[in-house]
Amino acid sequence: MIGSKTGKKFDRELSLDTVKRTAEFVVDYAKQHGQRAVFSFFGGEPMMAWSLMKEMVLHAEHAARAAGVTALFRMNTNGMLIKEEHLAFFEEHELIFILSIDGNKEMHDAERRTEGGAGSFDVLAKKLPRFLEHNPGLMASVVITPTNVKHAAEGIAFLFDQGFRYQIIKPDVTQAWSRDDIAELERQYERVAEDYLARTRRGDELYLNLLDDKWMNHAKGAEGLSIRCDVGSSQISRSSSSSTR
Repeated sequence: MIGSKTGKKFDRELSLDTVKRTAEFVVDYAKQHGQRAVFSFFGGEPMMAWSLMKEMVLHAEHAARAAGVTALFRMNTNGMLIKEEHLAFFEEHELIFILSIDGNKEMHDAERRTEGGAGSFDVLAKKLPRFLEHNPGLMASVVITPTNVKHAAEGIAFLFDQGFRYQIIKPDVTQAWSRDDIAELERQYERVAEDYLARTRRGDELYLNLLDDKWMNHAKGAEGLSIRCDVGSSQISRSSSSSTR
């Protein structure tokens, strides 16, 4: 992972030498274990360290070709800094990104604000058509909090209407949820489920982790219960970014 040097938590940035050696290490590990070399960029906001991320992609591709390994690149981003030149690079090097967007304007702006305190939705909304043209299968990552929970059902429906066929919904468990907040979350989930079923019945092909993952794990039975996070067994992480969303 590569992040920015700004922020309250960290005030440092990976050196170019560290970036290259990390890329080589991942490729070498992948070669030894017969795996693909998968590079994930997250943060903070990884696009704040665009020059370093670009160098890692280029160096990793070179190392992977030499080692006979497939290198894959993915990123979690809020999309605010992505320009046309970046999309062209992503296409050339097959870098796939997941967009952090919390539904519609009311839901998104309740939490995701600029440094000056303004909501960030209007800036991001202008980019959505091009993002979806770039990748029709673009996945949206939605965070639900006690502040924006009352907008959750409308926000998730908005993203489906915009063309986001795949959504990952994540309640922010680090915040303090009151009993009323949890009751509201349950009401919103019921509305989300009703809308999802209506869309599915009319033939829309959708993915919503709240429902699809539960069904898949139920179908797998004991095997589904055994699935665990692979960090520590097949993933490594190197962080230097701020902790801000």
